Amino acid sequence: MRNLEKFGLVSLPIFIILYLAFTIQVYVTLADNYVPTKKILLSCGGLPVTTDTDGRKWTTNVGSKYLSASGNSKTSKATAQDPSVPKVPYLNARVFYSNFTYSIPIVAGRKFVCLYFNLASFAGLNPFDGVFSVTEYSINVDGATLNISFAPSTKAPKAYAFVNGIAIVSMPDIYSSIDGTLMIVGQKSPFYIGNSTALEKFYRLNVGGYPISPSHDTGLHKRWEDDLSYIYGVALGVSYSGYPNMMI
Repeated sequence: MRNLEKFGLVSLPIFIILYLAFTIQVYVTLADNYVPTKKILLSCGGLPVTTDTDGRKWTTNVGSKYLSASGNSKTSKATAQDPSVPKVPYLNARVFYSNFTYSIPIVAGRKFVCLYFNLASFAGLNPFDGVFSVTEYSINVDGATLNISFAPSTKAPKAYAFVNGIAIVSMPDIYSSIDGTLMIVGQKSPFYIGNSTALEKFYRLNVGGYPISPSHDTGLHKRWEDDLSYIYGVALGVSYSGYPNMMI
């Protein structure tokens, strides 16, 4: 079975739910740092090997085995680059003028798929004709290939698609609830997140803790916010630090 995700100014053919749409009671045991079993970092249109500001190495997709044989696309360097925007992977992009697919061999299991976009002019095109609203998903891969398709909007005559970078990282399957142990607080029935469900990232909060930069998030390399801006009312509660093997 192949997984097909489409990105662009069109609806995604997957069922999306918010990470934080429900309050779920879970049991978590503190463990060693997570080490992904698979990590793919593609710099779309960049040099063969580049290193970002956090020390991660990206490989180019130019001549890559992941590119589809058909499809109208080209690589381009940003006409102008904001000094505050890192060069890797945002300086270069692959621009698509028609539907285009990356076919990536990968081991089955749940993955983070992160798409990187820089709102800059590539190939002399208007950046506002290539706006995207998608950045990161958690999806389950059933087969041996993950297909990621980009489709320019059919509603805008000058629309095009582009992407600066693609990161695919295996993740622990923390959403499995087939045994019914994950419960919504105040409910008697469990909430199931099946393998056919994809999750879009809206917020990532370090509850009770400090912000975490990607370089300090072991394994998954994600940015975490603190939760103070999202607490309702004046009752902030009290933050505690956990002990090794503590159950929460």
